[in-house]
Amino acid sequence: ERDETGIQALVVNRHQPAKMDLLTIRVCKAGKGKPCYKLAYFSELRRRLNFMEAELACRRDGGQLLSVESASEQKIIEQLITELRPTDGDFWIGLRRGNGEGDNSSDCSSQYYWLDGSKSTFRWERSENS
Repeated sequence: ERDETGIQALVVNRHQPAKMDLLTIRVCKAGKGKPCYKLAYFSELRRRLNFMEAELACRRDGGQLLSVESASEQKIIEQLITELRPTDGDFWIGLRRGNGEGDNSSDCSSQYYWLDGSKSTFRWERSENS
């Protein structure tokens, strides 16, 4: 399935395997070198990851935690997670608050950065950063 942004959605492992309690959803843009999103979660509470564990798991898989850079990208991610149940848990994204360095102004976006090194510029709501 392809939408107006040229992103192709592919859902894999939609059922839970017998031995693993894991669901994986992968969304890739058409073309080589384009972003690919992988949404993975464990339904067992004891297997859920904290932020650092999630970041490490992404790096081991050749990726990184999500950086939301536009409204269209956020819409795609929202569509993915609306298919899940409220009991499926929370999800980590790659947005971090700086550790006191840099701009201390009231401009919230200057206090946050994405793990890929880019500044947080997209606002998903008027009063919030991504």
